[in-house]
Amino acid sequence: MKIKDFFSLIIDFSDEDSQEFVKFLNSPFHGNNKMLIDIFEEIMRNKNLIISSQYERLIKNISVKLRRTHSTLMNRLSYLSKSAKDFLKIKSILTDGILTEFSLNEYLLKHKSYSILKTNLKNMETIIYDSEKITDKFLWNSFNYNVQVCDFFTFNNSFISNNNSKQILSNLHNASLDIFLYYLVQQINLYVYNFILDVESGNYGKFYFPIDITKTLNNFEKGGLLNNSYRKKNIYELYKSMYFAFYYREDSKNFLKYKQCFERLLITLSDELKRFHYNLLINFCVMKERLNEEKEFYRKQQAELLLEYIENGHYETVDTKHLHAAVYRNFILIAFSIENLKLLRYFIDNCSSKLNPKEYKNMLNFGLIYYYYGIKNYEKVFECIQNIEFNNFIYRFDIKNIELRIYYETHDYDKLFDSMHNYRKSIMDEKILNKQNKESLLKFIKYLGSLTKITINPNINLQKESEYLYHQISEEQSFALQKWILERLNSLVKPHLKKKKIYKK
Repeated sequence: MKIKDFFSLIIDFSDEDSQEFVKFLNSPFHGNNKMLIDIFEEIMRNKNLIISSQYERLIKNISVKLRRTHSTLMNRLSYLSKSAKDFLKIKSILTDGILTEFSLNEYLLKHKSYSILKTNLKNMETIIYDSEKITDKFLWNSFNYNVQVCDFFTFNNSFISNNNSKQILSNLHNASLDIFLYYLVQQINLYVYNFILDVESGNYGKFYFPIDITKTLNNFEKGGLLNNSYRKKNIYELYKSMYFAFYYREDSKNFLKYKQCFERLLITLSDELKRFHYNLLINFCVMKERLNEEKEFYRKQQAELLLEYIENGHYETVDTKHLHAAVYRNFILIAFSIENLKLLRYFIDNCSSKLNPKEYKNMLNFGLIYYYYGIKNYEKVFECIQNIEFNNFIYRFDIKNIELRIYYETHDYDKLFDSMHNYRKSIMDEKILNKQNKESLLKFIKYLGSLTKITINPNINLQKESEYLYHQISEEQSFALQKWILERLNSLVKPHLKKKKIYKK
């Protein structure tokens, strides 16, 4: 392992990881190598140099501090790198209890410890099949268990009998079914992942998947192999409906079947699988909106799913119990876009407490800004803006967009033009925005300026200029607040304009 790779490996070590690694180095396995411990502890004291990738400086500092030549230190770092990798191997195995048991069973089988192996297999059967929840590893674990039971009966000569032969055949059948379903689930996951990726990258229509999953499903169902396994049948039905939702995405009935199947099985799924399928259903709605297909229907579906996800705490993980600010923002924007201000207020009042206390004040006011803007209480909007600490607030551009709309709607054109000028400069200078984000916001400012000039100029042909600008904006790819500008143009000459397709916000 390269020294750079070693530093990358330990950069995310928590205090607990560091303490456990020191104990690992201090164990008889490593012969109590104090020099390696000293080097590692010195590295962690200078962790800031790893974060800033100043590896040579770090090595030089340690060399001086511990009075070791550069070549000696590099040699010790090579040993330390290998030790770190060994430590993580053991830690990863012990983190997964079932994987640890499988490894132990292999050892017991190899050393013909059949009595202990038999007991261990019985315990594993309980762990895998008596669990109330289906995990993403259930099929893989079930496959390995069935294979190990077959091995146990095959190699343990004292158990050879006709009954055992039947048991082996039964386990082989189950193992075959497990591995097939596992393969099928992975193929469907890959299909869906690549489908979404192609849409997001703008390559929709060029997607090709080398395996005919539909044919595989049809052939499998002819065999009727799932009649005696309700759990495996549920897994099959869930992923089949997931696949059809994407494969036949033009018909919303397939999406609803997937959603209904997921909701029916929700109580049986592990937390990880709940998060996975909630996120996939929500991303499906986002994808349909991106493709400009049944946008209003799928926005409402997205709001419903996201509220369920948040209210029931499915966002919680081992690492955090707080609702992420980005998820909170997404709900605010989607509820506002479907013009359901009652739902928006309900969410703010009932779900803001789920945020990290450090983000609570800013995000609460962020949500209230959209609510008060929706009910046209602009005084309250500016009051909430004043309550936000803007220095490090990542969503300040959303708020600036609200301000510009208020200046336009209240005919405060002097402030509007001043704000647009300053806003354009801040967008260009902002480092957290990528090129696409900047282009989107700059287009909004450009067309807002054009809209405002048409609005305040009494000497133009309003209908002609508005129709020309409407057509120009309609031809653009989606950008920030495109729908809002088109609606303003439409309202200027509403009696004269034909009803046109509204683009997404």
